[in-house]
Amino acid sequence: MKLLKLLPRFRQLETELNRFAQRERWSATELRDFQLQRINHVWTTARRNVPYYERLSREQNLPERFSSLSEYVELMPLLPKQVVREQPESFISRQAKPGSWHRTGGSTGVPTAIYWSHAAHREMLRSKYRSEQAHGVDVFDKKVFFWGHSGSFAPGFRGVAQRFLRPFQDKLRNRLRASAYDLSPQHLQEHLARMESFSPRSLYGYSSAIDLLAGAAERYGTALPDLRLVVLTAEPADARMLARVARRLKATAVVEYGAVECGLIAYLMPDGTLRTRDDVVFVETVPTGPATHDIVVTVLNNPSFPLMRYCIEDTTVAPRQQPENGFGILVNVQGRSNDMLISKSGKCLHPMAVKHVLEHWPEIRRFTAKQSIGGDMKVTLETNELLSDGLVTSLRSRLESILDGYSVEMELVDAIPGNLAGKHRWIISDLAARGTSAQVPHAN
Repeated sequence: MKLLKLLPRFRQLETELNRFAQRERWSATELRDFQLQRINHVWTTARRNVPYYERLSREQNLPERFSSLSEYVELMPLLPKQVVREQPESFISRQAKPGSWHRTGGSTGVPTAIYWSHAAHREMLRSKYRSEQAHGVDVFDKKVFFWGHSGSFAPGFRGVAQRFLRPFQDKLRNRLRASAYDLSPQHLQEHLARMESFSPRSLYGYSSAIDLLAGAAERYGTALPDLRLVVLTAEPADARMLARVARRLKATAVVEYGAVECGLIAYLMPDGTLRTRDDVVFVETVPTGPATHDIVVTVLNNPSFPLMRYCIEDTTVAPRQQPENGFGILVNVQGRSNDMLISKSGKCLHPMAVKHVLEHWPEIRRFTAKQSIGGDMKVTLETNELLSDGLVTSLRSRLESILDGYSVEMELVDAIPGNLAGKHRWIISDLAARGTSAQVPHAN
């Protein structure tokens, strides 16, 4: 690792992290000026080279540049997530920088394709590294990644390559990967034993999975003396969960709020506030009720695939606050939340175990999965086109294997009714909710 730090790329990283730290101390005026400059840079590219914004500029008679953030908010229409989901090719710039496509299941289980230039993606990663650095964790420190491995489920060569490369990538990044799919007591204990040997400085993973891991650590008396920071992400994590995890793992527990399409949006900083990363995103909270505000995000650094006033379909209970100095503050973000599942052998399974099987197939627009109180599962697939019998059989077989033998029924529909495709809950388990003899490990 010492040799890696001497490479030009990583020496540049140190310079960039210092720049990120300086921006966190800017005044509100400095931040507004910086955000307006970046918005106008993205808009210049968008209105000339991006089909969606070319049409929007003509139809709405939008200006070539915005004179202020308030003018931008007043004139630029909101961008519904569904539009991006259904027309990703309309958002790619004809002058897109080298990069790659990423896919997200989103808050309703609907895959969305997003293009990130390599430069923009690196900047987003650096913003994450800086947020961890604020808590005393260096990018080269040992990290446990308590996560899924979606790429390994991809069809064909792509999936094979991901399964082959993942161990080498983790080793290069000084990272131990622990699968968060199977959350049974046996696997949690095995993960903790590996972590004790690895001696990580930080732990990063799904909020619900880390909560269960922390409970197991307390039950088994696991000691992780080098652990300094635990980052809960991808799912809601309230103050009670953070306090519980911190107490049980004897480390600082923080929440990270982000999305594949927007990158890092906000991070819990050492002062206890959830700060929006105002140098890479412009965040608005649009009131929709007395105590409900939709979160709207403009990505400031990816003109190759502009998302301007993008409705991410998450909410918060209060308006974003802007202090005189430093980044803005969000309160109580309500994000994506799904049920744990129970396998036939009694294992607790993370809902991503299902999502990652289904998300790689472009024919599938949306899905819901409901596990009955008896353990069997019904998966409803909203499809763009008729799925082959072979693919349906293959998907069913994979899911039945994950559930250790519970049967899976696959229903193909043209459209999932709105009351089934809830915004924040697309995997539901009546079995887990009941707390059967094949019990979900208790967090409390």
